[in-house]
Amino acid sequence: MRYWAGPDSLFKVLGILTCDQLKAVSEKILIDNFGLSTGHWLYAILRTDENLTWQKGETDAGETPKSIGHSYTLPRETWDENVIYAWLRMLSEMVAERARKSHVWGHTTSLWLNSKNESLLRQKTHLDPTNDGWEIFSRARAIFGQRKGRIQGVRAIGVTLSGLISDATPPLLTELKKREALLSAMDSINAKYGDWTLSPAILKNNTLL
Repeated sequence: MRYWAGPDSLFKVLGILTCDQLKAVSEKILIDNFGLSTGHWLYAILRTDENLTWQKGETDAGETPKSIGHSYTLPRETWDENVIYAWLRMLSEMVAERARKSHVWGHTTSLWLNSKNESLLRQKTHLDPTNDGWEIFSRARAIFGQRKGRIQGVRAIGVTLSGLISDATPPLLTELKKREALLSAMDSINAKYGDWTLSPAILKNNTLL
């Protein structure tokens, strides 16, 4: 039976009051009550490798994470798409960096937006998996572009990569090979000299970040 009510009401009906209680609920129950997209996301989000607003212990050595996500709560609600896109870019890069460190690629990109009065969660699965921050950002931005009329200001933003695999097929196109080589070089420099020694110029130039 699916209850058509707000998330807070559903959590109370199901007796879910803490993150630990939510994590104990099966994916089937969450999907049955919240729908396929939201139910799957609720199940996956507490199994992410890292999240800015909630952090679990380190993933067991050799274990492929279920999903990798980052989120951020803004100081205040904003309607400025430039600010929202800047944070989407940052979060996407953080997710991508974590994915590459774990040697995984993801098929599904999820975007979570929260405002004072409502929240929105959408995801899109693509045939080609990725761990490229630009590609994750492009997919999240496309999801964001579909939300017009659904949510007003944004107070919190989250990006998650799921449907993870550890054996992605090497790229065949020259431009994709060059992009992969560039990311590998950037990761090597950041590993040697510190995180974010190299990063996209938009993040360096944005004073909000």
